Amino acid sequence: MNRAGPQTGMGDVSGLVKDLMRRVRVIEERYSSIRKNIQVGEQNMLTMNRNIMTEIKTINMDISEVKETLRQVKEDMSMIIKELKDTVNKEEVKVLQKYIQLWEPLNFVSQAEMEKYVDSRLKKR
Repeated sequence: MNRAGPQTGMGDVSGLVKDLMRRVRVIEERYSSIRKNIQVGEQNMLTMNRNIMTEIKTINMDISEVKETLRQVKEDMSMIIKELKDTVNKEEVKVLQKYIQLWEPLNFVSQAEMEKYVDSRLKKR
C-alpha cells in the first residue's frame, strides 16, 4: 500500500499541474482576445478622432464663411440705409407734385414753337 499511496499522490499532483496548465492557457487566450479587442477599439477611436477633427475643421470653415457673408450683408444693409436716408421722402414728393400740377408744364410752349407763332402773327399783319 505504500506504493499505491505515493503514486496516487503523484498522479494527483500531475493532474493538478495539468489542470493548472489548462487554466493558464485559457487565461492566456482570454488575455490575448481582450488585448486584440482593445487594439481594435483603440484603432476605431483613432479613426473616429481623425474623422471628428476633419468634421470640426469643415464646420469651422463653414462658420467662417457664414461670418464673412453676414459681415458683407451688414455692410450692404448699412450702405442701403445710408442711401435711403439721402432719398426724398413722401412729403417732398407731394410738394413737387403740387408745384407740377400748379404750373402744368404740358401747357408750356417750346422756344421753337413760340418763334413759329410770332413769325406767323407777324406775317399776318
